[in-house]
Amino acid sequence: MIEFILELELFEEEITDPDLRLAIQFQREELEQELLRNKQQQEDEKFALELQNQVNNDSVDPLPINTDPLNSAPLQEIKALPKKNKSPVDEIKAYGDDDEEICVVCLNDERGSVFVPCAHRSCCKDCAKRIYRKKGFCPLCWMTLEGVIDCEKVSDKN
Repeated sequence: MIEFILELELFEEEITDPDLRLAIQFQREELEQELLRNKQQQEDEKFALELQNQVNNDSVDPLPINTDPLNSAPLQEIKALPKKNKSPVDEIKAYGDDDEEICVVCLNDERGSVFVPCAHRSCCKDCAKRIYRKKGFCPLCWMTLEGVIDCEKVSDKN
């Protein structure tokens, strides 16, 4: 095939008709692409054959195939986790607990700023100002920020 491509190149140089020259050039490029595809396919087949030989010679352990997805190891680990007796409503109500009031960026200071317009209160004052100046996106919802409001935690005093 390489000889044919070289002959096309020589023949192409002798052609004066631009349409015919373009058609020959197109044909030559298609042949070159086919040659590259064939070469890649041969390399892929060679690699697959080498890999199969390694597996047959037990030099590579084949991956275990789990035929029963209901008995997979990750699923068994999830099933082994302790059950929570909280309802989804209780989970939502518990969101405001003290351990959830730390900054999601530095994980050190108390949340003290609200992002505008999304109203997420997820960062301390320093991190919120830094995010607003440098990034301009809310770290929770990625909404473009228009501002930051400093606030204090509102507590129930009954």
